Amino acid sequence: MPVTKNRKPCEIKLLRRYQRSLLLGGGALLSLALILCACLAVWTDIQDYIAESRAVYTANKALVTQEIEKKQSAMRRGIIYSELVWRAAGSQRRVDDFRTGQLLMQADPYVVSQLLLGDVSPRHPPQTFARFIEFSETQAYAVTASARERGESFAGYFFDPAHTFVSIASPPPAHALLSNIPSSDVRRLIDRLAPDIGDLNDPVYLASLRESRRVFWQPPMPDPLTGETVLQVAAPGFDGERPFAVFVSSISFDVLYKWLHKSSYSGNFMIVDRNGDLILSSWSQDAVDPALTTKVLDSGVWQERLDSSDYVYRDGTFTISEPLADTGWVFAYAFSWRTILAARGNFVMAYAVATLLLLGLLWTLIYVYLKKVLSPLLLRSQRVFDSEKLNRTIIATAPNGLCLISERSGKVLLQNAAMTLYDNDEAPLSERLRNLWRENAAQPLPGATVAAPAMHELTVTGADNERHHLLISIVRTRYLSEDFLLCSFSDISERKQLERSLCEARVAAEAANQAKSAFLATMSHEIRTPLNGILGNLELLAHTPLTELQQDRLQTVTRSSHTLLDIINDVLDFSKIESEQMHLEHIHFDLIDLVEQALVIFVPIAADKGLNLYYRVAPQLPRCYLGDPTRVRQIVVNLLSNAIKFTARGKVSVTLDIGPAGEDGKTVLILRVADTGPGIAAARRRQLFRQFEQGDASVARQYGGTGLGLALCRRLTQLMDGVIEMESELGQGTVFTVRLPLQSVGSALALPGASVGSTDDTDGSAREIGVLCASSEWRTQLFAQLQAWGLKGRLLQGPEEWCGNRGPLLLFGAHRSWSTADEDALMEDGLQIIDGREDGPRMPVRQGNRILVSCYSLEGLQRALLLAGGADLPRPALCTHVHGDAQVALRTDAARVLVVEDHPVNRELIGDQLDLLGYDACLAANAGEALQLYAADQYDIVLTDLSMQGVDGYMLARMLREQGARLPIVAVTAHASPQDHQRCLAAGIDDVLLKPMSLREIDRIMRRHLTASRLRSSQVPPEQRERGLSARLLQALHVSSDDALAQMRVACAQQRHDTVLEQLHAIKGAFAMQKQAPVVSACSELEHDCASGLPVDFFSRLDQLQTLVHQVLKRMAQKVAA
Repeated sequence: MPVTKNRKPCEIKLLRRYQRSLLLGGGALLSLALILCACLAVWTDIQDYIAESRAVYTANKALVTQEIEKKQSAMRRGIIYSELVWRAAGSQRRVDDFRTGQLLMQADPYVVSQLLLGDVSPRHPPQTFARFIEFSETQAYAVTASARERGESFAGYFFDPAHTFVSIASPPPAHALLSNIPSSDVRRLIDRLAPDIGDLNDPVYLASLRESRRVFWQPPMPDPLTGETVLQVAAPGFDGERPFAVFVSSISFDVLYKWLHKSSYSGNFMIVDRNGDLILSSWSQDAVDPALTTKVLDSGVWQERLDSSDYVYRDGTFTISEPLADTGWVFAYAFSWRTILAARGNFVMAYAVATLLLLGLLWTLIYVYLKKVLSPLLLRSQRVFDSEKLNRTIIATAPNGLCLISERSGKVLLQNAAMTLYDNDEAPLSERLRNLWRENAAQPLPGATVAAPAMHELTVTGADNERHHLLISIVRTRYLSEDFLLCSFSDISERKQLERSLCEARVAAEAANQAKSAFLATMSHEIRTPLNGILGNLELLAHTPLTELQQDRLQTVTRSSHTLLDIINDVLDFSKIESEQMHLEHIHFDLIDLVEQALVIFVPIAADKGLNLYYRVAPQLPRCYLGDPTRVRQIVVNLLSNAIKFTARGKVSVTLDIGPAGEDGKTVLILRVADTGPGIAAARRRQLFRQFEQGDASVARQYGGTGLGLALCRRLTQLMDGVIEMESELGQGTVFTVRLPLQSVGSALALPGASVGSTDDTDGSAREIGVLCASSEWRTQLFAQLQAWGLKGRLLQGPEEWCGNRGPLLLFGAHRSWSTADEDALMEDGLQIIDGREDGPRMPVRQGNRILVSCYSLEGLQRALLLAGGADLPRPALCTHVHGDAQVALRTDAARVLVVEDHPVNRELIGDQLDLLGYDACLAANAGEALQLYAADQYDIVLTDLSMQGVDGYMLARMLREQGARLPIVAVTAHASPQDHQRCLAAGIDDVLLKPMSLREIDRIMRRHLTASRLRSSQVPPEQRERGLSARLLQALHVSSDDALAQMRVACAQQRHDTVLEQLHAIKGAFAMQKQAPVVSACSELEHDCASGLPVDFFSRLDQLQTLVHQVLKRMAQKVAA
């Protein structure tokens, strides 16, 4: 349906006329505004110039006035001083020197010289000038002081009112000029020098001069003495009411001119006397307006406003003038339009050019807008009317649904065919869209003219009676002065189906991840179990008589097996980290002992390659920390193994240091492993920490390995919130630095009873220890540690240097340049020698006066020092929490061990290992057999596998604990996650032993739990075993029995004869532990009949056994309830 009527062609023409008129008229108005703004800016600038000129005039007038006042004040002070000096004058001292009427006098080398001239005649003998002569001599000091104060030379003179005497203070050229003047010419000279200061014979005039102290300023004139143009200042000095002298001071013409010439403005500063004669002008030859000064003087405008500082404008000239102090002169400043143009011409020109450019730009834009915008816009407007019908056609054929709905009435103004496909009569789609908008109306964004589209999902039943999912977009808009809802939608039924498929895929992925975790645990168990058989039997084989060739091959097989185990451990650990199954322990551990154990492992490997292996620990490093010792050891071993593997010559250094503590109280442990290997190229460093990658393609061929070591170190470090860094340079080696934030426990290892200055000898030699060490690396570690322990080490070159000392001698390192005979000589004298070697024992061993100890044992060195000093050795410090009876000696007779293992190879292996260690082992193939053996005999400890068929190790431990067993139970498994450890603790299992197990590990775990206080006493007497099951354990027995019966049915169908026998044996053992003879008899009978094969009626007999088991369990449950 049409929504607008066709516009007439005249409407477009009228629109074109209006737009052109508005555009051109607006351009004209903007042009006029630009011109007016430019004129206003120029006028404002000129007014600013006039105001600034007035300010410049005021400032320069103040400076000139200040200079004049300064000169006048100085003149008045000098005259007042002269009057005071004149009253005291009267000496006849220099009268004889003045007989000729001329005297060149300098009272002191530091004062100005004076030329005294007098009209000496019989009428005026020299004695008449005696007072003037003495006055002149005194006056010289005042004149010199005043000149030095001002920092300028003094030029002036004074004469008496009768013109018979004159005193001139002048430079030497003036002396030569006047030396030839006869005394008869003195009057004429004074007449020529005397300025006009009025009638000095008029008493009234003299009284006014004496009262006002007026200073007379003379216009610039050539100095009669020097010929230089100067200004003269004159004033009379009075003796009472009569003047006794007239003082004249010459002032350089530049004193005033310098202030006027400083101004940067183009106007002219002038000083004019009352007659209109120009005294001073600031303009020189390069005047901006040469006629300006003449015009001002001729017009007399300078004397119109002498009482105001406002300017007078006449004939294009601006003039400001005021009287200049009491000099009788006028200070004036004049400037004209020409000077203004000279000062502001660039500004005016810039405004004019800018205005012309703006006008040009404006009309260019108008022209471009008219041709490029307006005309095409009008053309497009014409096309809009023509395309309205076309747009409606496009909307009608759009694949998505489109409609325009009145928000007020709900009337559909426009809709396409796609809209009708999803409409029905029962619930009109337009009404549902309108209600959906009202329920979730979109609010307009701040500053937006329209609201943002509201997106909704709607499920509708279309005209085809099928359900469809629609994605609706609704926005409010204005059309024909009314609010409308513009709605569009698309069918997203297929997308919804895809989302359901993705959800199912996510569930499948989670299930796959769980399967991966289960696979990881299974593989860990299935791989380690046969490895346990391989490594255990190899270890047992090593204790049998073999030829050298057989021993060599056995060691090769053992090393290969351990290498395989290391690879498997790395892969499994990395898989745990990748699947986020790696959990860290938080237990006490001895960090220094951990690192030293790793070092001892690699000492023979480094020695075989000819490498020096050094070890340094910061003396202040705490010994014990809270953390995961297994993972820390893994990092240390991996880094140390790589360093030794890739270093052909030189040395490998391991350093332990401590960093500053963080806000959480944890200290930063710094582990640094450095080598002198080939180094790593910069291009290879990035990939070094990637899994299954090594520094070079040839590395795997030359050295082997999986490429997981450094990647695992990095992941483990990150798990512990630490960082690992690498520094390497080709040909110089590589340094790996690991920083781990760990909580320290306790303090650094100390030396009991040792401190600096603690000695029993008067000479203090007991606190000093002689040190023989050829390696600088060992010396650095050794002396730092001795100093931390309060001991003083003295470095020696040979043992003979320590003769006569009673303190111990410490030998450290394998490189020794002295002979053993020198050592033996010292020992014969009773001297204690501590022999520290790389291959020495970790705990000190005394051999006469020689104490052997390892270079890689800090505690061993401490105990060796105490042993050499005759002190009691403390018990070794333990960081880990061990059982309280772990240190108690074992019984002398063999301990009885109950071993429960369903795998026959592993069962026999554990039995052989225990026999070799001296334990009495009793072997059980499953939990039922184990319960029977436990009930029939006494045991000291139980070793049980966790993953057994039927009743597993957890259930077996619960059964034993429910029966009151207090003996230690140790789980033997190939895989134990933190969750497994928690399950073990909950089931009553004391410890976990991981496969593959070495003889040392088995012996360590046995010694930890088998102590004198627990042997035999842990066994419960038979009379105390008659206890019923708990409800929880009864439920577990019920579940395990049903599971065993179900497995037997499946095994029978698959003809797995051995599985049937194993499950029967498990059920028999479980019920034998509970003294349930009917079930035990039935299981024994069926087990006997199945020995040679499964009977034909096996399933019916299995049903009878299941019924019997359920009846027995029901009776047991009634007993528990009672």
